[in-house]
Amino acid sequence: PGFGSDLVLAGDFSDVSEWSVGTGWAIAGGKATCTSGNSNLQQNGTEGGGSTWIVAGKTYKIIYTISDYTSGNLVIDIGGSSAYTDSSPTVGANKIYLTTVNTNHLRFYGGAFRGSISNVIVHQLNGNPGLTSGSKALVKYSGEQPSFLNGKTTYTHDEIKVEMASSEWYTDTEE
Repeated sequence: PGFGSDLVLAGDFSDVSEWSVGTGWAIAGGKATCTSGNSNLQQNGTEGGGSTWIVAGKTYKIIYTISDYTSGNLVIDIGGSSAYTDSSPTVGANKIYLTTVNTNHLRFYGGAFRGSISNVIVHQLNGNPGLTSGSKALVKYSGEQPSFLNGKTTYTHDEIKVEMASSEWYTDTEE
């Protein structure tokens, strides 16, 4: 599976009107900075003033850069997904994968976070998720259950970890 094009409008923070800026957040100099408050920074996420680009049930790769960091956790949410908490933010590029359950906008929650983000990029994953770093994923396999799984729900080999929701094995011949 591949990824679609970048869906975020003004992910470089060049157009403030593409973002809803909560109390304590400010956009200037190509970044969004949180200095106080417990509110969020939200991507308006509309194409040409139309409906949101977020589709329920899809997986999105979210790339963001922590430009400056003082303290606190940064929480990220898209499409009503289980929010991701970056509990030890470090300056530099970060990448996460979240699966949506509705069409809610991309949001960064300040809370106790004090710092700046920049270069926000979001790509929709096309097709089945396959393996994604740090997430449970759908692995499509044709044929009988491999003997190395032997009824287990987790298999680790070198740097690859496969984790399944259950030890039941389904053979799916549909593409």
